[in-house]
Amino acid sequence: MSASSTPFSMGFKLAEACAIVGAALLGLRLLPLVIDAGVLNVPVAPLMLFGADVLSGVVHWAFDRWGTVETPLVGPNLIRTFREHHTDPLGITRHGFVEANGGPAMGAIVLLGLGYFVPPTFAVAAFWLGAFGFFTNVVLAWAHGAAPRPVRWLQRAGILLSADHHDAHHRAPHDRAYCITTGWANPLLDRLRVWDRLERAISAATGVEPCRG
Repeated sequence: MSASSTPFSMGFKLAEACAIVGAALLGLRLLPLVIDAGVLNVPVAPLMLFGADVLSGVVHWAFDRWGTVETPLVGPNLIRTFREHHTDPLGITRHGFVEANGGPAMGAIVLLGLGYFVPPTFAVAAFWLGAFGFFTNVVLAWAHGAAPRPVRWLQRAGILLSADHHDAHHRAPHDRAYCITTGWANPLLDRLRVWDRLERAISAATGVEPCRG
């Protein structure tokens, strides 16, 4: 069986399914608070959309550059998916609902859960950050395949990640354009060489070299 066809462990699939359900329930519980926040959502939502883009870049970079498919737990279940995306970019368009959204849901459930322990303004921010983060893989799949017409409009407007923007990441050595929700943060982070600087700092501190290519 090829690496690209290796199934996730049943235990991890169950964890992903539970995360999806949990994130949805937490989001619904926070929704009345978000609605009551009214105009506060106007500045907070786009700020958190940018934040979700940055966060997607951090996760993408971490799983692309550190660890291997043999790394316990995250290796076969998460790192494998990110590494295979370079050799089979359209693979994400063939993922089932749980496989595509389970990983982001695990992050979203943490962010949404924080909304219950912070002041209302921060809870609204946590809601939007978790909600946007949850849909990151859906947005990535749209950038690789047939997207609904409204989504294509959002891509052309630069609101969601487009195929043209994301193509920069698929050119070897795959060391730029890690942010995959909107792509807004990529020009700044790439111009400042943030990922390269982080890699050099981590390697200097630990002696571990990042994965290349």
